[in-house]
Amino acid sequence: MRMTSSLIFTLLTLAASALFPGCGNNAVEFDKDAEHNPESLAQEFLFRYKALPDRASTRQKARIAAREKAEAAVPEAVDQTKSERGATTKKVAVPTLEGLLTETEERVAGVPGMSRTEAGRKVVELLAKETAITPDDLRLIRERLAR
Repeated sequence: MRMTSSLIFTLLTLAASALFPGCGNNAVEFDKDAEHNPESLAQEFLFRYKALPDRASTRQKARIAAREKAEAAVPEAVDQTKSERGATTKKVAVPTLEGLLTETEERVAGVPGMSRTEAGRKVVELLAKETAITPDDLRLIRERLAR
C-alpha cells in the first residue's frame, strides 16, 4: 500500500501537534516580571551607550574606515547598488546620546511601583558605577534622569 506525500505530511503534522501542545495558536501571556526596572534600564542604557558612534572603539573605527575606503575605491559599484534601490531610500537615523536619554526618560517614567524621580535616581546611581561613561556624559545623564 502506497501513501501519498500529502498524506504523510498531514500525519506528521498531526503527530507533531499532539507531541508539542504549546506550539499552536494559543495566546501567549506576558511575564509581568519582565517589565522594566531600574537595573534593566541601566543595563540597556549602558549597552546602547557603548554602541553610539561617538563611543566606538579603535577597532570599530578602523573597520568603518576600511569599509569606506573600499567603497571609495569602487564608486561605480556603490552608485549602481544605490540606483537599484531607487530614489526613495530611507535615511537611517544615527543614534545619539540625546536620543538615548529621551528614550530612557520615557521608560523610567513607566517603571511600576516607583515614582519617576525615584526610578531615575536609581538608574543614575547604577550608571555612575560604570567606568565606560565619560564624566561629561554622566553629568548630562544626572541632569536628565535624576530630576
